[in-house]
Amino acid sequence: MEKLRKVYVLPIGLFVLAVVVVGALIWHERDVREARAQDILKEIERLGTLPQTKYVYDGLEEKDLRNLNLLTVSDRHAAGFVEEAMWMIRHNETDHVGHSLYFLQEYEKTGEDSICIPHELTHIRLYVKDRDYELAEKQFQLVEKTKNTWVGEGEKKFAKFPPYYEQFKELLPLIDTAVERLQEKKYDNETIQLLGEIEEKEVC
Repeated sequence: MEKLRKVYVLPIGLFVLAVVVVGALIWHERDVREARAQDILKEIERLGTLPQTKYVYDGLEEKDLRNLNLLTVSDRHAAGFVEEAMWMIRHNETDHVGHSLYFLQEYEKTGEDSICIPHELTHIRLYVKDRDYELAEKQFQLVEKTKNTWVGEGEKKFAKFPPYYEQFKELLPLIDTAVERLQEKKYDNETIQLLGEIEEKEVC
């Protein structure tokens, strides 16, 4: 009987130990993630204090984002925002750097990605203008994946604010047409102009 009891006690003890270890690892990972998020938010705040011309962050140089690049290297999604900001700087689209850093900031605060289809299409317009079709197609994959969700949430959100809702309704057929043209890889002036019109009416 004593041997049988030992046989049962040993597996139970190992199970409890495994639960404790896994729990400790989860808590440690969460603490590391939260600390990293705070460091990223502080770095974005620091970048906002650097010289600017017309908009916040529009005076940044690519080297200014080195720390932010290192801080986000372990999170592919967060790193994508930094890469996007660097692209804007390299291609002299500095007015849009703040957009990427804003969405990174919201992602680090909430742990969730804020999707705005008009905003994504605006950036696709910049990529197409610069003939970076590979990046345009990558961004378009995100649009296709999240468009229906964004429209559904927009219907609920903007219904509470009639002026914005009218603008939202005007955007929908433009977005549908833009999506069709991008699916067909029509990277011409008509598509660029259409995406520019979406940018002018943008609501998120």
